[in-house]
Amino acid sequence: MSLMVFGDIHFSSLQPWRLPLGDAFLTWFEKLEVPTDTSVIFLGDYCDGAVLPGREISQLSRLAKLAKSKFKEVYFLTGNHDLKLWKNIPQLSF
Repeated sequence: MSLMVFGDIHFSSLQPWRLPLGDAFLTWFEKLEVPTDTSVIFLGDYCDGAVLPGREISQLSRLAKLAKSKFKEVYFLTGNHDLKLWKNIPQLSF
């Protein structure tokens, strides 16, 4: 068994170059060759905020689907950019 670890992907639409950067990462991730019996841990900070526009949600969804199709086990941990208060209500980006 092997393990891959990723952290601080930071999908965002705050600047015009951020969405294309996220798409480029996902294209690379989709082509990544993964040995069988490999697990993955994502260390958090998937986005810059917990309230997201649709394109960031689509990127997160694509990441989860790709990870599920490539790895034996997938773990998503919460980072400091993933959990925020919105109108005093905790919001988790994923």
